[in-house]
Amino acid sequence: MSKLSKIIRDKSIESIIEKLLVLLWLLMLPGLLWFRDATLNILQYISKESLLISSLLLFSLLLVSISFILRLRKKIKNPLDSYQFDSMFGYYKNKETGELFCCRCILKNIPAQLKEYDDYWRCKNCGEWYYKLSYKHAMPTN
Repeated sequence: MSKLSKIIRDKSIESIIEKLLVLLWLLMLPGLLWFRDATLNILQYISKESLLISSLLLFSLLLVSISFILRLRKKIKNPLDSYQFDSMFGYYKNKETGELFCCRCILKNIPAQLKEYDDYWRCKNCGEWYYKLSYKHAMPTN
């Protein structure tokens, strides 16, 4: 498994965890409002100290989940960070190896290398053409 596909897989896991945590908090709030009468009856029997402790516990749980999400975001890099875009030709170049990659494919999370020919490069995956500066377009004759 390549580094790029592993980063992409980890990023999808992180987004799933983030969405589940947000969903959990969103589901908890209406639940408290729905069972408001039952909650008020229970609160009569709970001391102020235990209510404060449970509130602090819920707040600390919220902080822990937010810090967990932030740590995951720092760990996972953007897959395009290891590439440099060449605006003149329209391809991506790997910063470490110098290999050329197809712009169309890499944006779809497919790191497809370009094969070099005399006047152009061609994607091994989708067949996209990237012309070199030495390429001369045929001028139409009138």
